[in-house]
Amino acid sequence: MELPNPLRAWPGIVAILCAALAAPAALAQDAGASDVGVSKDAIKIGATGGITGAYPMAGRQFTGFMKRVFDKTNAAGGIHGRKIQFTVMDDGADGKRAIDNAQALVREEKVFIMTSVGTTTTPGIMRLLESQKVPLVFPLALFNDLITPPKDGVYAFLPLYHQQSSAIVEWGMKKKGPGKVVIIRANAPVWDPPTDAAAKKVKELGGEVAGVINTEYSQKEWGSVVIRLKELAPDYLMVLTTAPDQGRLYAEMKRQGFAVKKSILGTATLADQAFLDAAGSVPDGLVYASVPATLIQTAPEAKVCQDLWPDEKIGVYGIEGCAAGEMIVETLQKLGPQPTRANLNKMLSTSFGPFKLPYTGVFKSSPDHLLAHGMGVATVEGGKFVSVGTEIIEAK
Repeated sequence: MELPNPLRAWPGIVAILCAALAAPAALAQDAGASDVGVSKDAIKIGATGGITGAYPMAGRQFTGFMKRVFDKTNAAGGIHGRKIQFTVMDDGADGKRAIDNAQALVREEKVFIMTSVGTTTTPGIMRLLESQKVPLVFPLALFNDLITPPKDGVYAFLPLYHQQSSAIVEWGMKKKGPGKVVIIRANAPVWDPPTDAAAKKVKELGGEVAGVINTEYSQKEWGSVVIRLKELAPDYLMVLTTAPDQGRLYAEMKRQGFAVKKSILGTATLADQAFLDAAGSVPDGLVYASVPATLIQTAPEAKVCQDLWPDEKIGVYGIEGCAAGEMIVETLQKLGPQPTRANLNKMLSTSFGPFKLPYTGVFKSSPDHLLAHGMGVATVEGGKFVSVGTEIIEAK
């Protein structure tokens, strides 16, 4: 009886082994061509934000106008034949819910990229996404640690609050001279850097910080705050909290017959319609706010954004949602027919832009992962926010 010759079987074994080794390589190639969240027909994008909660306008408008940018893109054929599937989850401005939402979007929805709304809720999301290698792209979150230091997979499109705070103080004091400043801030850690930046700039310009008053989000009682302001008698009031809270503060100032001597200054949160809704009538030329990267929502150029959602009166967060949505679309278009997270990170880090919309400044890649450094200034005239000329101040 002739025994099997192992040498005769060897070619077949080799063929089987080669096929086995080739299979993972083929799978890897397919994965590179269609990264997580990218299929033949769709690109999945996720978002979490406070659609309800203490301040729902920011979340509703940012994600709502972004969605309508994506709807417009899909109606025009999508991104290289793929439609954008945009999943928005409401976290009620609660940090734990935001993390739970992000986990669901990453693990169950398997999104390609994410964005978010919330300066206080995004830090936890950011850490989760970094661990999962999911890019966090153009969030409406302006806290100091977002890109300080720059992080792989995290990209900001608006100057951060500490940059806005410093810039608007410098602009205001150069226009109206140094003076005594009281800073009113929300009692949350994210407002520490903007408070410090404002105080530092006041002192650099020869002014005096007369006091810092801590308040709660959705503060119910402003009477005692205004009584304290009367005692301090500031030339300037620097406000660092949500637009509705700023508006309620100003309404109480009017009720008690108190006015600052020079100006009320603030970051982009001050320039939102929600401030005017809560404040009531505001004199022309009293309030000045930094407006990062975009024109104010009442500018004629912003009509193209407002027209995407005619039934919603657009605020600053709406125009920012339009801008972020258009930038995401531009990024995906430039990535070509085989988008990957690795290529997206490379592009946004080194080669995005210059890109400009009718209602924005110029966006382009930067080593600090901040794609726009310019800011305008808005003030109230005739009961609405308008741009103060065409002057641009740079984030530092």
